[in-house]
Amino acid sequence: MTDMNTLVHDAVTLTRGLWKNEAETRGLRIEVSTDLEETPPVPGNTAELREAVTNVVLNAIDAMPRGGQIRLSTRALDDGVELSVSDTGEGMSESVRRRIFDPFFSTRSPIRTGLGLSVVHGIIVRHRGRIDVVSEEGRGTTITLWLPAGVPVASAPAVPAPAAGAPGRPARESDEEDGPGSVLVLEDEEQIRQMLVESLTQAGYRVASARDGLSGLASFQRERFDVVLTDLSLPERSGLDVARDVKRMSPDTAVVLLTGWGHLLDPVRLRASGVDLTLVKPFRLERVLAVVAEALRLRRSA
Repeated sequence: MTDMNTLVHDAVTLTRGLWKNEAETRGLRIEVSTDLEETPPVPGNTAELREAVTNVVLNAIDAMPRGGQIRLSTRALDDGVELSVSDTGEGMSESVRRRIFDPFFSTRSPIRTGLGLSVVHGIIVRHRGRIDVVSEEGRGTTITLWLPAGVPVASAPAVPAPAAGAPGRPARESDEEDGPGSVLVLEDEEQIRQMLVESLTQAGYRVASARDGLSGLASFQRERFDVVLTDLSLPERSGLDVARDVKRMSPDTAVVLLTGWGHLLDPVRLRASGVDLTLVKPFRLERVLAVVAEALRLRRSA
């Protein structure tokens, strides 16, 4: 069962790097507020529903190139739960509104074009819900998700961990043909850490986690992991320090750096510090799985 108010808090946390940090570096101000009622839990796949809400928030951020306000609200209805995301952005015409759920359709330059709202639509329909869009050019947009409460919904199956080498999906370790790869997640923000652990576990990986660099390195000393997924800004030791120490202990382990400043980091310095791949915040969960799968391929080819 999924608490929709928790999903709102998760989505705000996951996208903070865009609506706060990145916006401020560009001289913009985006205010995010919530208005949450007590709501009943919704049956379904928590990771998928979190992905849907996060993608709607990302769409709202994209719609406000000059800044503005985003408001997330929930309310309990007689037959379910309603979650709305409203923005004060550019809005859209009726012809555009009718196409926004088409795969790869975007009203903006290709900063984050792709399957965002198409994926949202698919997830909500799979959960027997509805999605509604109200928009006016120059006045903003409200996207409302409705989901039934108390009705059994078949959760989508976890992403399987296929044979080694399958592109874009979790790979298995070559010396353990039937065993999943192992991932150590180092992230000091509890909500993000829990989401990463949950998503990777559902995808079939063996996952351990820690909230700071020293604890993470202690875990790695006890057990060698295939992939270390580490945030850049950790308490005790930074992600770059962790990467260097991990490579000293196990040169074949793949290190993925999680950061909101990927475009500002020197790739030469990253490589010299032992970083194999970067994952830029805010991220979509399918992107996490793809990057971890690529990291496992790097480990096997080392």
